[in-house]
Amino acid sequence: MDIAVQIAAIAKKALQFLLTNKKGRKFLGYVVGIALFVVLLPLIVLVGLFGWMAGGDNMALQGSVIGNLQEQYIIRFPEHAEALEKISTTFDIYGVGDKTSLAQTIYISTDLPSMNDDDEFYTEYVHCFTDTEEKSYMENITEAFGVEFSDEDIKYLNALDTS
Repeated sequence: MDIAVQIAAIAKKALQFLLTNKKGRKFLGYVVGIALFVVLLPLIVLVGLFGWMAGGDNMALQGSVIGNLQEQYIIRFPEHAEALEKISTTFDIYGVGDKTSLAQTIYISTDLPSMNDDDEFYTEYVHCFTDTEEKSYMENITEAFGVEFSDEDIKYLNALDTS
C-alpha cells in the first residue's frame, strides 16, 4: 500500500509539471489522442469493413443509388409519381436513359411540374437533353420552359451529370 501512495504522489507531481508547461500540455494531448485512436481502432475497422451492411444512405454504392433514384423520388414526392415515370419511359425511348435521374432532379427542383400539362411536355423535355450540340441541356431547358438556373444550381447539376 505504501508503494501505491508513492506512485500516486509521483504521478500527481508529473501531471502538475506537464499541465503547467505549454509543451507538456501538447504532449498530453498527443498521448490522449493516440490512446483514444488505438482504443477505437477496432471499431473504426469494423465499421469500415461492414458498415455497408447497415443500409445507411451514405453507405450505398453509386450504381444502386442511381437504380433506386426514381423510387426515392416517388416516395418523397408521391404527387409527381406519374410524371417521373413518364420521364423515365420517354428518356429510355429516346436512348438517353443515363440522363433520367438528372432530368428527374431538375423536374422536382424547378417549376417544371406547373408547366406539365400534356404528353408533349415529355417529348420537348427529352429534346432538351438530346439536342446539346449547340447549347447545353440547361440552356435548352431555359429556352423551352423559361426555367432559370443559378450559378449554384449549375455547379450542382454539373456534378450530378456524370455521363
